Amino acid sequence: MKVQRIWIGENVFNFILIGDDYRPIDYVTQYMKYLYSIGKTMDTRHTYCIGLKYFYEYLGIMGINVTEVRIKHLSNYIVWLRHGDLKNLGPPIRTERTVNLYMKIALGFLKTLYLLGIETEDKTIGVYAEYYSKC
Repeated sequence: MKVQRIWIGENVFNFILIGDDYRPIDYVTQYMKYLYSIGKTMDTRHTYCIGLKYFYEYLGIMGINVTEVRIKHLSNYIVWLRHGDLKNLGPPIRTERTVNLYMKIALGFLKTLYLLGIETEDKTIGVYAEYYSKC
């Protein structure tokens, strides 16, 4: 999985996430277009794409699709972000600030999917993301 910078105009770039099959991940591409359209800076979009790369890596390890995410997967994602593994819980490899940032990115992404009407197995994820974004 790779974050790829793409040229979209004169000195204007956006980012896409390339999957292991060397194809852009559609939901992430749509989300990055959305972030561009609401005026997020290039550095912010880059950070968001990196955060989504970690989220998709975690989903790949768990063997689930983004539409199959449940609340329990999000809590395990926090553990995975902190320690880099779900079984060997050694010292944290990321700061709490970084974990919170990547969690915020994942929840914002899931909230956007929910608002776009993309069905997920756990209907409470959109509500949870909505609540979390207000905190």
